[in-house]
Amino acid sequence: MCFSAEASFVSSAVLTIGGIATLKQVRETTDLPFACFPLIFALHQFVEGCIWLIQGYSSPPWLEAALASIFPLIAYSLWATLVPYAIYRMENHVVRKKLLKICLVVGIGVSVFFLYYIVKGPVSVKIINNSIQYDFYFSFFVLSQWAYGFAIILAAMISSHKIINLFGLGLVVTYNVGKIFYAATYPSVFCFLAAWLSLIIFLHVKYGRQLQHVVTEKAVGRSYEKTAL
Repeated sequence: MCFSAEASFVSSAVLTIGGIATLKQVRETTDLPFACFPLIFALHQFVEGCIWLIQGYSSPPWLEAALASIFPLIAYSLWATLVPYAIYRMENHVVRKKLLKICLVVGIGVSVFFLYYIVKGPVSVKIINNSIQYDFYFSFFVLSQWAYGFAIILAAMISSHKIINLFGLGLVVTYNVGKIFYAATYPSVFCFLAAWLSLIIFLHVKYGRQLQHVVTEKAVGRSYEKTAL
């Protein structure tokens, strides 16, 4: 992402440690896809570090093409399906689960859409203002961005888990920070910030279900009091 190869590699190392710690906290198999997020972001940042290293050097064309394609494959295609799927797996509320299924269907469509254009290529990278810009053609720019946000951010906000709601709110903030301050390279900046944000997933895996039980018990208590009155 921004700054240097060192920034990406340090981020990758921290996320790897955080990701392993998160996986060790998993007690429910339904939490596993969500718990994998920090490790996937760690891979993401490692790839960007490699992209920084090959800048200004004569490297094999296949290596440049492969590294350039990995970022959009994860950022545009993988996340669009994995985020709503992971949140859907953890949800127990019937109505919310139905809404999350809609997000998942939209996400799958977005994933296939971007996958088509990434495979079609070409995908190129260049450095602009100390950030990496990924360039590849795809149609319906505005509509695809809204559909992407619908699948990912709305899914996080629909969840009945409070820490996941916080994660979704953080995605909104990091997206707008990237868009406002790094307009030409905001996908890379957004993913960098989202990667660090993903460390709060450790809190969800360790404490999220306990927190949800407390919230549910309070809601049931209030409902009982109203019924009694």
